[in-house]
Amino acid sequence: MPLSDRSAAVVPRSPLPVPAILLFCGFAAWAGASVFAALSTDTIWNGARLAASALVAGGGPLYAGLESGPLYCVIYGPVGFLLYLPAVLLTRDPRAAIWAGQALAQSFYYAPAALAILAAGKRSPRHVTAVALLVFGVFGLALIELRAVLFLIHVDAPALGLGLAACLAWLRRKDDGWAAIWPSAALFALAAFTKQTMFALLVAMPAFVWIARGRGAALRFALALLVAGATAAAVFGAFFGYERMAFHMLVLPSRQAVEWHTAPAWAKHLLGACWIPLALSGTLALLRRAGPAGTARVPEDARLFLWAGAWLVPAALLGMVKAWGDLNHAGFPAYFFSAAACVLLARSGPRTAHRTALLAVAVLTAFGAAQWPSVASVRTKLAANPQETAYRAARSQPGRFYFPWLPLASYYAENGSYHFIGGILDRDSSGLPPEAGHVAAHLPARLEYVAFQPGADPHYSPWIMERYFPAYRAGAAPEGFPAGWLVYRRPRESGSGS
Repeated sequence: MPLSDRSAAVVPRSPLPVPAILLFCGFAAWAGASVFAALSTDTIWNGARLAASALVAGGGPLYAGLESGPLYCVIYGPVGFLLYLPAVLLTRDPRAAIWAGQALAQSFYYAPAALAILAAGKRSPRHVTAVALLVFGVFGLALIELRAVLFLIHVDAPALGLGLAACLAWLRRKDDGWAAIWPSAALFALAAFTKQTMFALLVAMPAFVWIARGRGAALRFALALLVAGATAAAVFGAFFGYERMAFHMLVLPSRQAVEWHTAPAWAKHLLGACWIPLALSGTLALLRRAGPAGTARVPEDARLFLWAGAWLVPAALLGMVKAWGDLNHAGFPAYFFSAAACVLLARSGPRTAHRTALLAVAVLTAFGAAQWPSVASVRTKLAANPQETAYRAARSQPGRFYFPWLPLASYYAENGSYHFIGGILDRDSSGLPPEAGHVAAHLPARLEYVAFQPGADPHYSPWIMERYFPAYRAGAAPEGFPAGWLVYRRPRESGSGS
């Protein structure tokens, strides 16, 4: 090879070496995982969501009937609960199960995005691709709306991962024939049966195909989506019960209040979650236009991710304004916008990548420094977490304790499938409060104590006691409970728990 050819083939070296980038990635991952692993066992929702998967693992009904069955927060499709099954099947301790569930959530979140970024950067220097991966990780740490998806056990991460994987399957198809589009259509259907927010993509995708490939390809893809969705509904309905699944996925959410007056506040969260990845995407797109003529057009993968994110904005806002809505919904469009920015970054020049990496490293450093006090207190938090306290109490005295906020601890301690207070509230807020007999049917057999962990909701905890346990009285916590627990005990002379 001539010397001139060899010099032209040399990839420019990065002034920010790959080992340094990986070191900062490792530090950020360690700091973030340590903090959120410590806090996750304090987060009652993580255990409660895994308890629904545990119910399936034990052969119980995921979706309760109107007057029978344990009540959990399962107003979604079944796919997410099935995907978390390994977390409960491979562990025998609530704390370990929550950690395993978190690891699964992060895998669902990161794996499809990493594949997209690696595919986009296959012709770029390796350090440019590494920077793009780093920046995607920074978005997940720095934006609170994405942290609510990444570090909490919810159906959000599986839904987003399946949605992005569906986009990748369409992008990597060989042609627009039936055989080539089925994998993408099936993944979109699974995403929609993970969380209803993703139904927006069942409309967005045919529209994108129409623009990109024409009417015929769009109609063919829309039909594939229809068949895939109908097949998923038939299979899951046969397994979980058609009426019960429809009741939880459609009826209960439709009966919950829509709080339109909160829309402006939630819109600010949406803007806060989306503007940074959108700004980076716009900047990188402009830099492409200023580059060589062959690179001026925004690549199809970035256009698809931006399109999907745009369609998820109204769906996310609707989820936020409904009763019990929270900022995690804003993570749906932000996730796709972040993926769009990073696939563009993976194709950028070394100079752009280096400058972006320096900014990302600064953000990681600031994040790690801010979280250091929490990291230092990890051992203390883990030793006193309420899941572990409830697990030990229920295991030492089976059938005597009911923890309304901590059903996973009861499952591991005594194989108990007891109501989660959030499931009871879902019914009540939909105008279908469960009867006392329904509640009593899924409580410990020799119930004596109803216990609430420190920090339990100060409104709903007394509410459930007044509604379903009026004879119980607050008293001293039994031996072995740390300070701060509120424990109600059944009076000796009372023979009934409700």
